[in-house]
Amino acid sequence: MLQPESLKNLAYTDDLTPAGIAYLRHNLQHVGVLGENLHVKRMWQVVAEKAVELAFRRHLDEAEVPYALLEPNTLNEHQTATLTLGGRRCHLQVHGISRRDEIKGLQRNTGLHLDAAAYVPKDFLQAERISGEDILVFAYLHALVTRSQQDIKDALDADQPVHFMAAMPKAWSHPGQWRDLGPLVVKADHTETLDLELSGQDEERAYHCHTVALPPQTRLEVETAFFALTHLHPQQLPSGPVGIHSPVLADTYVVEPYQWVNLWVYGMRIVLGAYFPVAEFRQHAEHLAAESLVLAERIPHDAFAMPLNELRPMDDLFVRAKNWESQRKRGE
Repeated sequence: MLQPESLKNLAYTDDLTPAGIAYLRHNLQHVGVLGENLHVKRMWQVVAEKAVELAFRRHLDEAEVPYALLEPNTLNEHQTATLTLGGRRCHLQVHGISRRDEIKGLQRNTGLHLDAAAYVPKDFLQAERISGEDILVFAYLHALVTRSQQDIKDALDADQPVHFMAAMPKAWSHPGQWRDLGPLVVKADHTETLDLELSGQDEERAYHCHTVALPPQTRLEVETAFFALTHLHPQQLPSGPVGIHSPVLADTYVVEPYQWVNLWVYGMRIVLGAYFPVAEFRQHAEHLAAESLVLAERIPHDAFAMPLNELRPMDDLFVRAKNWESQRKRGE
C-alpha cells in the first residue's frame, strides 16, 4: 500500500502556466473546447495538463531518470510526442484541486491525497490507441482559477497575471467551406486603444496570429487573411463590447466584458502520486459517474477509478526505468 512519504512534491514555477496557455491557444481547435458546448473547465484542464507535464519532465531530468519522447505516427500538427519510461508509454493523468479550503487542508496533511480516487476518463481508458502495456501516472495540481467576475476583479486588483480569451463559435473556428473569412472588421467600445490578438488558421491550415491596435469606437479592417478564426485575446480586459464581422459568413460576433475567460491557472504545488499499468487498472478499476466528487471537485465525465493508496510508488517506476535503460545500453 502506498505511503505518504511516497508522494513527491514538485515546484510550480512561473513559466508553467504560460507554457500551458501557449499550447492551448495553438491547439484550441483540436482539444474539444470549441463549438456549441464550450467548456471553460476543459480549457483550464488543458493548461494544467501541459504545465504538469513540463514539471514532470523537469523532475525526471533532475532525478536523472532516463526517458524518451515518442513522436506521433500521424502528420497531424497538433499531436505531441508521448513520454516513455522503460520503453513503455506514459499517460499523465492530472487531477486539479482548485478549492481554497481543500488546498489548505491538503497542504497541511499531504497524506490526505492517499484517500482520493485516482481516475481516468472512460473514453480515454477504452480508446484503442491506449495499450494495456502503457502506464498511467497520476498527479494532483493545487491551483486557483477565477470562477467569477469577482474573482477576476480580485486578481486584477492584486496585480496578478491574467490571460483573457474568447473562443469563437463553430461557424468561425470550423467553417464548412475553406475560404478566406475576410476582410474581417473589428470594433471595440473601449475607452482607450485596445491591443487585440486574432488567432486561427491560414490557407495552409497552419496556426496564424495577428495583432491589431484598435482605437476606441473605430471600425478597423484586419489586413491579414484568416480561413478559420478560433479565438480573440485582448492585452487587457475590455471595458465594453468587442465585435468582429465577417462578410463571407455574414455574421458579426460580439464579446461582452463578462464573457472573457481568464485562462490563467494560479498553480501552487504539484503532488506526484503514483503509477499503475493500464491493463491492471482496467481490470481493477470501478466505474465513477460524472459529477462525482473527488477532493471536493466534481468530475465532468464518466470515469474509472481506484484508490490512490492501492497504486504503486513513483520511485518503483523510476528504478525500473533506470534498470531498463542500463540493460538496453548493455545490449547495444
